[in-house]
Amino acid sequence: MSPPATTIRSLAPTVRSGYRRLWRARKSLFGADTAALIKSASIVRAEFDSKRDVTDVVEATGMVSAIDECVEMLREGIVQGELNDRGNYVVRIDPEKNAAAKKDDRLDVEPIDPDTIGRDPAAKPEVVVTTSGKP
Repeated sequence: MSPPATTIRSLAPTVRSGYRRLWRARKSLFGADTAALIKSASIVRAEFDSKRDVTDVVEATGMVSAIDECVEMLREGIVQGELNDRGNYVVRIDPEKNAAAKKDDRLDVEPIDPDTIGRDPAAKPEVVVTTSGKP
């Protein structure tokens, strides 16, 4: 673990690294979903631009921690489903995520909101479990 930053300038490399990690995490999550990639790029850029003038080291250090949490959430806490021709959402969970979820007993895959699935909120979407071709 590196020593705590004492100046905003000393945090700059960490912020740039966090930005790149966040950029890669969103690309990994959204893959070929062009609309989600465009929207997430816009949001990430706007958030970083809005914080450009922060001068308080404690506040900036907290923001770096928030970047780390966001990257972790994108990589570990969110999966994206694809609507198949039968009207079901197919969710592919990487073996690593699946193992972590089973260990924590937290494999709950649900839509974010009724608009996501375009059905009645009381309707339970069918979940189709598939395995990855990855070793």
